[in-house]
Amino acid sequence: MSPSLTDPLRTFCWGVLHAIGMFDPAEQLTDADMQAGYRTWFGLGEVFMACLLAGTIAVPAGVWFAGRTELSLAFIGAGVLFLPLFIFLPRLVRYAMKADTDAVLDAFGRNEQTKKVF
Repeated sequence: MSPSLTDPLRTFCWGVLHAIGMFDPAEQLTDADMQAGYRTWFGLGEVFMACLLAGTIAVPAGVWFAGRTELSLAFIGAGVLFLPLFIFLPRLVRYAMKADTDAVLDAFGRNEQTKKVF
């Protein structure tokens, strides 16, 4: 089976989703899916999402810190803010996606607002 033109794009998107915790390659991909060429696209997707997160969170925080303190402390502060978000946010998203919706609905009641959320 020859790979189609959309396979690298799909693999790139899987990398983006994996970086934010919404895709687990161990559960949904086989080794045949992650060939050497597609592994590169997957990694590029992860790096792209990391850069996007850094550009929206860490860089503005670093600029704000730089106005308040020395440049080296501003860099450290931005890193301290960004790294826990990038490391723990995907884990929290994966944990939330595994929640038992029936148990949540029983705990919070079955009103219309709760049904819209879950």
